[in-house]
Order: sequence, then structure tokens, then C-alpha cells
Amino acid sequence: MNRLKTILPSKIFLFLLFLFTCFWFFFTTKIISYQSCYKENETYFVGVVKKIKQSDYGYSVTLKAKENLIMFAEVFPYQLGDKIEVVGTLNIPTNNTIPNTFNYKEHLYRQKIFYTLKASKINLIKKNTNLVYKIKNSMQTYFHKFKSKDILNALLLGDLSYLEEGVYESYQRNGISHLLSISGIHISFLIFIVSFCFNALKKKKSIFYDFFLLFVIGFLFILTNYSIPILRIFIFQILSIINRRFHLKVKTIFLLYYSILISLWINPFYLYEKG
Repeated sequence: MNRLKTILPSKIFLFLLFLFTCFWFFFTTKIISYQSCYKENETYFVGVVKKIKQSDYGYSVTLKAKENLIMFAEVFPYQLGDKIEVVGTLNIPTNNTIPNTFNYKEHLYRQKIFYTLKASKINLIKKNTNLVYKIKNSMQTYFHKFKSKDILNALLLGDLSYLEEGVYESYQRNGISHLLSISGIHISFLIFIVSFCFNALKKKKSIFYDFFLLFVIGFLFILTNYSIPILRIFIFQILSIINRRFHLKVKTIFLLYYSILISLWINPFYLYEKG
């Protein structure tokens, strides 16, 4: 423990970790080439619905099969967590036609998605039994009762798919798009509420408080489809608790650096994400 108290606050140690992370990022994103487990001529797929996005042209569904697929369908009467079978055709995402603009194929590759799927036939195999998906489905059904359902989904579930086409772009032009994204501001407010409640009970420094706070942040992390900012905060809170409980005396800014580096060890492609 005494050795950790010396190593963790060290700038040299942090710099060495930074160099290792740079090497890990370059190796895993530039050297290693990831391939799909599907063949382009396959037509039958079984998977679980992870995300549903509706537009004027139909539905875009993220399907968790042998690997994640982006499926397009004109009609989709199913919910999150449902297990379905799909007959359709695989398509390779197209590259950007204008240099230095958004590349949809690269964007999907960084999520290890190699194909889009055009569905021609969909059948339900099993209704959702996952508790998290049940909660999300219930929340989305409840939100649909309100005119502001798109804002509620964005703020509470981190789901921007309900925003009308062009609305999010207008928020970006006006410089207020960050208000609709789950970020450190929202989590800090949540932590403040939890801390206030435990302060009132005079139990803020208890182990129960630490575990309860991690449970709340972890559950929100799952509920928002594994949002990267929440992952970073979750790791930061774990490191903060360890630092406080074992009196390591590591500076807060160092804990922030460590949480960012650990996030990149988990998935180096996070570096490309705006979160």
C-alpha cells in the first residue's frame, strides 16, 4: 500500500501509462484489422433488438446477433430486448464521396459493425425478459404520452433518435446541443442529490453510500446504452473511493487522467467518440 502511495501520484508513472496507452491505441486501431464473422451472401439472422430509431423512411434497428448489425425495415412492431429472426440481404456501408466529411463506413467499423441489413421478413422468437430493457420500454411508453417525448428520451435515456429530422442540427447551430447529451453536468447533479440525501441521514461517508452511488451511476450507464461520458465518471468514482478509503492522497486531476486512460484501455475506439 505504501508503494502505491508513492507510485500513483507520480508524474513519471502517469507519463509511462500515457505512452503505453498511445501504443495500445495505435496497435489495436491501426495494426489490427477486424473482420466480420458473416459472409456477404448470408440471408438468415437471429438477434436481440438493442436500439430502435424511427424516421420518415422506416426504422433503423441495432441488432445484437453474432455481431452487431444495423437493420433497416419499413415496419417494426417489436420492442427493445425482443429476440427476432430476420431474412434479408447484407450490404457493405458506403464510404464518404466528399473528402474530409463524415464517413459512415468508418463510423460503423469503429463500433465493429461491418454490414447493414435490409430486412424482407421479420418474425418474433421470444419476447423481452431483460429487466433493463423492460424499464426502458416502460419509460419510452410513458414518455410517448407527452409532447416533449423527444426531449425526455434524450435527457433521461440519452436517446436522440426521437428528435425530428433537422431539430438536433438546429440545436448544434445554436450551440445548445450539449443540453440534450448525457454528460458530466447531469451526473454531477445526480451525485449532488444522492450526497444531499445521505448528508441528511448523516451517512455520506459510509460504505453503503459508496456502493449505492456506484449502483446508481452503473445502472444509468446501462440504461443509456453504455454512454462513454458515464463510463468515464463511473471509473472516476471507483478510483475516488479507493483513493479516499485507502488514503492514497492522489490528486483529483490525476484520478481524472487515470479514468480517461482506463476508458481507452477498455475500448481504444472511444477516442473517436465525441463523449
